[in-house]
Amino acid sequence: MHWFHSMITNYYLDCLEVAVLRGEKAWAMKDIEGANTYSCMQFFFSALTALEAYRTNTITKTTTKKRKYRLVFRKYSQLVEKWFQRGSQNSEHLSLLLDAETMVWQKKSTVDVKVAFDISIVTASRGGFQQDAALANERAGVFFLHKNYPDWAFAYLTEARELYKSWGALAKVRQMDHKYSLILAPNNNDDNHHHNKNILEERAR
Repeated sequence: MHWFHSMITNYYLDCLEVAVLRGEKAWAMKDIEGANTYSCMQFFFSALTALEAYRTNTITKTTTKKRKYRLVFRKYSQLVEKWFQRGSQNSEHLSLLLDAETMVWQKKSTVDVKVAFDISIVTASRGGFQQDAALANERAGVFFLHKNYPDWAFAYLTEARELYKSWGALAKVRQMDHKYSLILAPNNNDDNHHHNKNILEERAR
């Protein structure tokens, strides 16, 4: 359990190499499917961590490692989906976010990826999962940042920051302020936040 907690914390704080090392320890443990109500969250972050490791050349220096992390991602994303299919409403938004990340990986159209992220964000928000809505917004923002859509990146990352702040994750807020300083720097007043909210409200209609 300790390795999963450490992996999740380091993933949130963008310490990917440490998250992967902790994940390696966790993934080597006996499968915990169905062991406790926290299992689905462990599966979810295992999938995200493995996917980021697959994408990152400094970690996946060999084809063998890339294949390994791809298989880890598929394993844990399938476990999240299995929890949802069994009727776990707490896992629906997690499965939807993994669907969006899979579409990014598969290089689907920007419009389709945006729709997938928006569905996961709305589902998390309506279910009261503030921290997961924050993460989904952040992941969408990163996607648009890489795609060179600064307005959308600003909107999603700003919303993620506000949700993390409301959740009380101040260390995460500081990490975002540092990592995304160029795009978040203008977001220090209410006018910008309201402008951002107007953009994002389009997805809920």
